[in-house]
Amino acid sequence: MSITLIVTLVAKPESIGEIAKVMEEVKVYLPKVDGCESVRICRGLDDVAEFSLIESWTSRADHERYQRGVAEAGGWGHFTRHLAKDPVSTYYEDF
Repeated sequence: MSITLIVTLVAKPESIGEIAKVMEEVKVYLPKVDGCESVRICRGLDDVAEFSLIESWTSRADHERYQRGVAEAGGWGHFTRHLAKDPVSTYYEDF
């Protein structure tokens, strides 16, 4: 059964453009990852520094495997330095 992952990010004010550029890359790259079925990226209307990724994965295990691979390859440091706070990630299932 597929799962949905929602990740909310808040960019530092001086890094909004950089995060927006990365989000454009994610829209192309992430759906090609094994287990990722789709990704939709939204930007806040009231806070343009806030971005939410709505991802569909074949399973939570597939997403966690992807995350481990990223961590083993050096992690997200190049990206997280542009964030105002830690991302918030929540897994969901259809109800």
